Amino acid sequence: MRRYLWIILCPLLFSYCSTEPLIGDFAMEYVHDIEVPAGIAPIGSTFIVIQNIDSNADLIFNANGALPGEVNDIRTSFLSLQAINPATENWDFLREITMFIETDDLPRLEVGYRDQIFNTNNTLDMIPSITQLSEYLKSDRFNLIIEFEPNQTTQSFITTRVRVQFQAFVD
Repeated sequence: MRRYLWIILCPLLFSYCSTEPLIGDFAMEYVHDIEVPAGIAPIGSTFIVIQNIDSNADLIFNANGALPGEVNDIRTSFLSLQAINPATENWDFLREITMFIETDDLPRLEVGYRDQIFNTNNTLDMIPSITQLSEYLKSDRFNLIIEFEPNQTTQSFITTRVRVQFQAFVD
């Protein structure tokens, strides 16, 4: 009986195997450290630009079994700023923060924001904007621009880790 069961189940098990890679949605994550300067005054906005970030799109697409033409949409899924030094720094000096993306060929576009900041720890999570970013992240390089609108003057330099994750959607 076992033998017949094995003969019947074996072809069924192997019929579901495929040599083609499974393509699904995947994340594109970028992490950079920046220095938020001391003395940012609550008059106007201060901009910090992270320039010439390698998108590594081809590498990320290949690692996930996708071709650039198969990726039909890329959107922001997660953004955060984490104070590393001093690690006890919180973000209560900010009234509002906005992050943008741009390339040499494409205009500045919002990818996330946070307003009404009442943060008591060293990590500030931002709200992702609902924006289509495929052309930006399929390019070789892009820039991230962070706009700070403080409500009080910063007292010290803040070494900050910026984490941005985009979600790529495949046809």
